[in-house]
Amino acid sequence: MVIQLFLLIFLLTIIFLISKQIVNHTFSVIQKLFKNKKTAVWILALLFLPGTVIHELSHLVTALILRVNTGPISIFPKIIGDSPHAGTVPFRVKVGHIMVANTDSIRLTIIGVAPMVVGLVIIFILGNTFFGDSPRSGTVPFTAAIRGVFIYFLFITSTSMFASRQDLKSLLITLPVVILIVAALYLSGIKITVEGNILEKIDGILSKLNRSLILTAGVNYVVLIILASLSWLGRRLR
Repeated sequence: MVIQLFLLIFLLTIIFLISKQIVNHTFSVIQKLFKNKKTAVWILALLFLPGTVIHELSHLVTALILRVNTGPISIFPKIIGDSPHAGTVPFRVKVGHIMVANTDSIRLTIIGVAPMVVGLVIIFILGNTFFGDSPRSGTVPFTAAIRGVFIYFLFITSTSMFASRQDLKSLLITLPVVILIVAALYLSGIKITVEGNILEKIDGILSKLNRSLILTAGVNYVVLIILASLSWLGRRLR
């Protein structure tokens, strides 16, 4: 199980790094095509809209479950600056967000990481259905169009599930507390034992999740190569 956990962390790191490059290259390609930053922002927002909806709804539903008040939710970008009336205000884009009331750091951390948890669940389900391990996969006629939809949602979910800096602020408080509690339990001699069959089941779940993440990373890498090639071609044709 330890190997699967390390593999999970490695794959998430790779997907995170690739997703950042994908967004940058996508924006660059669209901007060069339409010669307008605002147009590029809106086209980019529409391309990633399903992922943004999943991300923000994950925050919202988790906050409601934890009984934390929320404010307005936004899924469309807000463009600041870069206009004749903007003066010296730099061009900035405020992406989808939701206002969450102040509460304890534990609940804020759970709300902050909720999109990643939901994203991993979606990737797990889609990946297992794609590979034919899902109970419903046998009833799904896997035409090229269906596979394309599955790949699109794997791509869009993985590029939108990672928490922002704002989402992870409370983690700076929660993580040290958790580490201190675990260390205190260990030093006090308290041991938590888990039955072997439970560990085997967890290992099996992690193995299937990692397989889905490998597929996702492969899809994202192919998209990145295509976008990087288009960017390079655009520079060559100037």
